[in-house]
Amino acid sequence: MKGSTHTHIGANCEIRSSAIGSMVWIGDNVKIGDRCVIKDNCIIEAGVILGNDTVIPPFTRISVRNPTMYQELPPSMAVQMQEISLDRYSEFKQDQRLRQ
Repeated sequence: MKGSTHTHIGANCEIRSSAIGSMVWIGDNVKIGDRCVIKDNCIIEAGVILGNDTVIPPFTRISVRNPTMYQELPPSMAVQMQEISLDRYSEFKQDQRLRQ
């Protein structure tokens, strides 16, 4: 699997995809089938199951409530995801310093 930067993968996920882009948020308990490709700036909500060979276009949100309907995300989502990732990394680094 090819992974990219600023990607969050939730707890209890089963991922067998071939590629996950940058700025992707994958919720808890998500199952991603073989050879799936998730492009940049996507949100896969908790509990979603993606079948084999699925390709998710950039700036897409997939919900368990209606997994066959994709919601297009605004381009500003890239900036928001990066800010969240950087905040979490800063928190992680601070926790590491306190443990030393």
